[in-house]
Amino acid sequence: MKYAKVIILLLALTACTSGQNTKLSGSSGCQTKSFTANNQSLTTVFCIIETAMFQPAQVLVQVNKQTVFEGTTYKRVAFEKLIREGTVTGGCDENIQIQDAKTGQPVTLANLPKELTSGCKISANSNGASLPFKKDSACDEVYYNHLAPIIGEVVPVGLSQQCAVRLNNEVIFDGTFR
Repeated sequence: MKYAKVIILLLALTACTSGQNTKLSGSSGCQTKSFTANNQSLTTVFCIIETAMFQPAQVLVQVNKQTVFEGTTYKRVAFEKLIREGTVTGGCDENIQIQDAKTGQPVTLANLPKELTSGCKISANSNGASLPFKKDSACDEVYYNHLAPIIGEVVPVGLSQQCAVRLNNEVIFDGTFR
């Protein structure tokens, strides 16, 4: 199974770098962006490949064909690596909406723990329904502890991943994966 995932990632990366729009099993696929900094041409390939439902997605990030991250979405996608061109940092934040398990509608903000709403900066619309929010590293500190007791009544729904890559603190890739 491990080799199958590596082969899928390599096939996806090959397709992405050849300019094709790759989507596997309804996955988010790959995005490629070129950038010029300090008279250097940089190409970043960022792949998030979902290989099976309810399983962590495979993630591969390369800058100028140098792998800077290879892992899964099981844990937060975050990295720092020194490459020929400098220090590469980056990662992803997930955009989430918490919905009522029975209706599928956004949960009323008043029905969410205050620690969760303040720690994750969850706001509400004019009707009091919670709005989508960014699950960043600060939100991670409270998210699981305060959401776990109400799971079953509510369901967190991942809407997208917002990912960025920086080279020497300059953004060279910014993309959204759905």
